[in-house]
Amino acid sequence: LTANCSGYCAKDPDDYYLMYWLWDVQDLIDVRRGAKQPNSVRPYDYGLFLAPFPGIRFGGGSYDPASNRLYLTLQRADHDQGPYSNPPIILVYSVAASDRDSNTPGNQ
Repeated sequence: LTANCSGYCAKDPDDYYLMYWLWDVQDLIDVRRGAKQPNSVRPYDYGLFLAPFPGIRFGGGSYDPASNRLYLTLQRADHDQGPYSNPPIILVYSVAASDRDSNTPGNQ
């Protein structure tokens, strides 16, 4: 935390980078139950998300727990459809549960 930022901030306030934040879901559940204060919960890792198509913004996402897949949309990323059609590209990632203390992106 810095004097200019009271939370987790981008490296440059004028950036448009894709970022990720990884949270312990149990911490969020504890907040909901009243066992923790909302301002006490912090992500265990965060940083730049290196998408395969730089310069494109996220549009949204969804997680399918049945298949352990994360679906993300990159807005107006498919420029091959023609000059007036820019549909999104759907990214699909396989997600595996692991012990966050030993297998976080910062520790790999």
